[in-house]
Amino acid sequence: MYAAGLARAMELPAAEVEGIRLAALVRDIGKLAVPVHVLSRVEPLAPDELAAVKIHPAVSAELISGLDTAFPLSAVVRGHHERWDGMGDPDGLRGNRYPPGLANRGTD
Repeated sequence: MYAAGLARAMELPAAEVEGIRLAALVRDIGKLAVPVHVLSRVEPLAPDELAAVKIHPAVSAELISGLDTAFPLSAVVRGHHERWDGMGDPDGLRGNRYPPGLANRGTD
């Protein structure tokens, strides 16, 4: 709801708003690959546990890669934990390369 609302506020075309809405719904499906005890842990994660959590965007993108959409759904899902400063996961994208699929919306 919030992602689609922000996309509308940016006056993106209706097809992109819908793509962003769908990406927001499926973005964390890759957490199925992360052990439940890691996801539910309250204490800080051990390095190997953190690494397991950091793979979920790539796994999510892979799981939905076969969906037939005009929107770059898989790329946007893969980039949902990227950060403008390049310190995100899984690819460390920086500046206007973030998020994939919507790369030309900003500047470095």
